[in-house]
Amino acid sequence: MKSLSYNKRIRFVFFNNKQFIPIFFVGYLSLKRYLNWLPGWSCPIRHSTGLPCPTCFLTRSVSASLNGNFSEALQYHIFGPPIAFSLIYWSILAIRHKKIIPFKLNSLYVTVFFLIIFTYWAIRLILSLCFGVQSFPITS
Repeated sequence: MKSLSYNKRIRFVFFNNKQFIPIFFVGYLSLKRYLNWLPGWSCPIRHSTGLPCPTCFLTRSVSASLNGNFSEALQYHIFGPPIAFSLIYWSILAIRHKKIIPFKLNSLYVTVFFLIIFTYWAIRLILSLCFGVQSFPITS
């Protein structure tokens, strides 16, 4: 009987405090830089085709940005620092408004953001494949 009430309490705490999920992601990405054994996803596109996808190296860049190493972050992906800042801002808003998504997403902004990321990826890919410029970091 005691464990049932404990489970209900855990569910109540989790489902009523979803606003802390963004800050969990920020903390996880900060730790991911130093604790390589933390689980994460490897890019299936890069592993199946050999070509990096538009968001390849973005996790490493965000992680480096959250730890204050902006020069390394920019070497991985130019959008790492702005996304790290956006994650921190989202976390603050989520906790302040007690909602996991405390703002409306404008579809125009989302579309423009993805077009910019895709264009950045296409430029890096063309520089790498056509001109031999090392535009993607070498990883082991």
